[in-house]
Amino acid sequence: MIADISGNPHTNERDFSPFSWIERGYSGYSGYEIYNYVFFSGAAETFTRLLPTNDYVVLQIIGFPSGTPTEKPEDFKPVMWWLYLLAKADTDQNGYLNYQDKLTIGVTDVGGNRPTEVISDIDNMLGQFLKDENTLFVFYHAGDKNHAAKIDLPGRQIVNTVEMDLGEDVK
Repeated sequence: MIADISGNPHTNERDFSPFSWIERGYSGYSGYEIYNYVFFSGAAETFTRLLPTNDYVVLQIIGFPSGTPTEKPEDFKPVMWWLYLLAKADTDQNGYLNYQDKLTIGVTDVGGNRPTEVISDIDNMLGQFLKDENTLFVFYHAGDKNHAAKIDLPGRQIVNTVEMDLGEDVK
């Protein structure tokens, strides 16, 4: 089970209760900044935080594999990994932590264990592709160039990064 720790950016009001999503319902996600996530393990009956503090904004969290229902139950693959995108500093100095700031990409397992930042100083996240259950490709823009990073998920580290030279007409 996963729950967010969020606040309303229009009032600078933070709600550090991991159960706040129950009170506002699913429709309440719009307009709220997510400062952290809390994971509950039913087997161990324990809670784990994604981040040690609530000082950043989690702009996006994506599960891999997608956990999409399948026609045959035996083909279903549950989420094993989370990719998360953070704004850690107001690098554009507009007073907000958002997609216009330099971004950081991190990974963790499905239970939120050992969250690890793997790429920082990103200008724009372009996409991602799960090659197999242990390998994730992340495409991003940084330093006026497009890059592809191959991430070893169990090791929580970059295997290699290549510049995607697509020609002068592709930004």
